[in-house]
Amino acid sequence: MSGSGEREQRREVSVGHLALLMALVIGLAAFSILLIWLSVLDIRAGRDAMNAFFQFIMGLAGLALAGKSLADMTRMRLSSGEKPVEVVSVIQCVDCGHSAERNFSDGEYVGMLTGERCPECGGPVYVARIYVKGGGEERRQRRILGLPAAA
Repeated sequence: MSGSGEREQRREVSVGHLALLMALVIGLAAFSILLIWLSVLDIRAGRDAMNAFFQFIMGLAGLALAGKSLADMTRMRLSSGEKPVEVVSVIQCVDCGHSAERNFSDGEYVGMLTGERCPECGGPVYVARIYVKGGGEERRQRRILGLPAAA
């Protein structure tokens, strides 16, 4: 079922986390197979049939859980550990106070006159703020700087 409201979520994990998850899934599958095998041996030997039945059911449940975990792991993406960031400068006119955002340029600092002219009045423009754009970090920085939340 692939409706417009359904989104496939891909989680990013590191290689170490993926190896740990794989080891846990293999361990769960092996333990589940052991439970099923022991239950079959108990039934053949004529021992406690109820105990063997529950071992068999728990083994099947463990195999189902291992299969579901394996299916989820195939949808995961390996992450490089670093997420790309976008650094933004907010420039503001000295005369009229008009402000605008643009990409950060190397060497800029807050308070620096940029040499650009204001599109509204033609006055000099300075760097008022510099922040990282993206996700929760952007909201936190905008709140600290007193900027309105991005739409």
